[in-house]
Amino acid sequence: MFKTERVPVTLFQSTDEGAPQLTATAGSLKTILKACLVTGYGDKQALGWESAYEDGSYIAFRSKHEKASKCWLSVDNQYPRAVDVVGYHEMSAKNTGQKKFGVGSSSYYFSVLPDNRNSAQWLLVGHGRGFCLVVRSSYFNVNGSVFLYFGDFPSVAPSDSRNCIIIQSTGTNKSISSNEVGIGDMILGQLSGSQINTGQMALAASYDQLGFNVPCIGGGAMNKGRGEPYPNPISGGFTAFEIFVLEYYSLGSDNNYSMRGKLPGLLGIRERLPSIEELSFFDNLDDSGDRFVKFNTNHSQVGRDCFLLNCTAWEI
Repeated sequence: MFKTERVPVTLFQSTDEGAPQLTATAGSLKTILKACLVTGYGDKQALGWESAYEDGSYIAFRSKHEKASKCWLSVDNQYPRAVDVVGYHEMSAKNTGQKKFGVGSSSYYFSVLPDNRNSAQWLLVGHGRGFCLVVRSSYFNVNGSVFLYFGDFPSVAPSDSRNCIIIQSTGTNKSISSNEVGIGDMILGQLSGSQINTGQMALAASYDQLGFNVPCIGGGAMNKGRGEPYPNPISGGFTAFEIFVLEYYSLGSDNNYSMRGKLPGLLGIRERLPSIEELSFFDNLDDSGDRFVKFNTNHSQVGRDCFLLNCTAWEI
């Protein structure tokens, strides 16, 4: 069904020598993304993206890969604890472009710090066509994170040239200000069409390329019975599954979801893992030799919505 290739990824961490640090300062997250995507730092080579329209707190990124969808990521980091992150099909200036996606009915912000914290641990995993940024930060729980995922995904749609997705832990406040359920509900839960928020998760374009800022959710075996006790009584551990991208569309009075593609590099965990340290690494879980890192996105019910991020290679 999917024609993919295994693409090596690079792991960047705030603990690396020479890595930029996340602080409660305008432009801080923008600097981190630029270092990982464009310039590199220390002995870490960047992922080879291009940037444009940069100033002290703003920058836009785009993949230069020959197979890329060529969508732009706009990063407005004028706030000390939050970032306005959206996608565009094309850009012509700062915060200006055509066919904007990743926007909701209200103003949403990728908040990375609460008001009572001035710094946080971060990591980013990515390649030439996509990346996932995870920031260990929550309202008060130590085992909580927020994340930003942007890039191309393998699609089942014929001649899909805008197979790009944005996922982000957003809220309406310019800081992490409550114990929110988090973005995991949209990826791991079972939601109705009325609950989909394109300010948190959106496709760059519809499967037929006619629409943009298209609603979507995640689907997979982890959806049913999510939040089961850990350890799993059968395996003695936890179970993690591929996440499929389900595109939402309305047909008459019915809400419908059709499979559009698959998220590279990210697995959804079915069990609730409140006791496993945030950003713990696991090696060779599936006999592939790959390394994974665990993170939790639910700050209200800690450990219910956890993910594994592949730090070795993604299928795209």
